Amino acid sequence: MTQATFRELEEESIKKTNKTVGLNDVREMTEGIAADAADEAGVEATPVGLVGDPADEIVSYASEHNASYTVVGGRRRSAVGKALFGSVTQSVLLDAEIPVVTVMHES
Repeated sequence: MTQATFRELEEESIKKTNKTVGLNDVREMTEGIAADAADEAGVEATPVGLVGDPADEIVSYASEHNASYTVVGGRRRSAVGKALFGSVTQSVLLDAEIPVVTVMHES
């Protein structure tokens, strides 16, 4: 979950309940999203909830847990799209100290 999405959840919670969303609650939400994605893909995985810059969080988590490799999904984008919006997959490929397997999304 990106920080921007977290902020949106936080603002919505404050408007509705006058309370902030706890970070652990957000992590549980993102873990649920990850579990649903793994189930939908039909793969065995250990879902985790991370909050922050996606590429940084993925690389840090893999390093902290001594992962043998990291698997990330990707999609084909134009050169302009990459330049304007960046790429989590590209950042993980460049920043990871372990092998990265990229699985491209079928269009």
